[in-house]
Amino acid sequence: MSAISTWINELSAFTAPGEGVTRLPFTPECEQAQKYLLEELTKLGLEPRIDRYGTIVGHMEGKTTESI
Repeated sequence: MSAISTWINELSAFTAPGEGVTRLPFTPECEQAQKYLLEELTKLGLEPRIDRYGTIVGHMEGKTTESI
């Protein structure tokens, strides 16, 4: 199973009660999912953060400072 498939399966556990997967922004379920993803991105060597809108961004420092 690929990492993305694993993440999708793991993320499905962070859901509000009921059918399907319900994870509204700024709820405990959303916060748990964000924490999980932050940990997974850190394991990959990224520097993750959450912006003020709740979007997760993973940053990896480049080897040079040159812009493309």
